[in-house]
Amino acid sequence: MKHKPALHSHPWWQHVADRHRPIARRRAAFGRLRLAARRRSNQLLLLAGVYGLLCLIPVLFGGSAISVLALVPVLVLPALGVLTWWLMWKEFHH
Repeated sequence: MKHKPALHSHPWWQHVADRHRPIARRRAAFGRLRLAARRRSNQLLLLAGVYGLLCLIPVLFGGSAISVLALVPVLVLPALGVLTWWLMWKEFHH
């Protein structure tokens, strides 16, 4: 069997800028995706999405009440945090 040379081994590729080579573009896109996955806000969104999907699984099997109970902390904790912040602010500013 004859070995097929890689795409970037052709002499023409030495005249093409790195950012225009297909392999470099794929690596750059993967690098951007990796950087986006490392951002804290994206991690929180991904985690909240996974939690939401896990909470919706019982709905498929007829357990909607347990799904509502599982989603209550997601809805109540931010409101409780805002209430705590407001009460502390009010205490120190009045």
